[in-house]
Amino acid sequence: MGTSSCRINVCLRQAPALRSLAFYTVFHFTNNLSEFTLTNRTLYQQYVCAVESNIVPDDRMIPSTSLHLQCTFVWVKGCDIRKRFHKACVNPSGGYWYTYTEEYFATIDEVIARLCNDKDEWWCDLCNKPLFKTTE
Repeated sequence: MGTSSCRINVCLRQAPALRSLAFYTVFHFTNNLSEFTLTNRTLYQQYVCAVESNIVPDDRMIPSTSLHLQCTFVWVKGCDIRKRFHKACVNPSGGYWYTYTEEYFATIDEVIARLCNDKDEWWCDLCNKPLFKTTE
């Protein structure tokens, strides 16, 4: 009996195969770069790939049309001060400091360069998603 006719939860909820995941990654992220938009779910690696492709227009590589980045994050007590996290990514019982920073830039190229080159400042060290406000 094949899994297509089986109605047991285990058969219906099987994890995707490695081949399927690789296919999705290669064809979804690599071939659909023309549809890339920076969101709060964008991973740092996806962002760098989009920047290096030179396919994505600059206006979709920054959070909004302004040249202003706002970053809200937490520092975890006892952890390296250079590591920044989302509040949801840390254990609240461990203790943390909630903080905020912002920066203004002169050009879109400066914003993109900072987001690519300063991962520790603008991206969560645990989940690799943006700490800055996006258009979502």
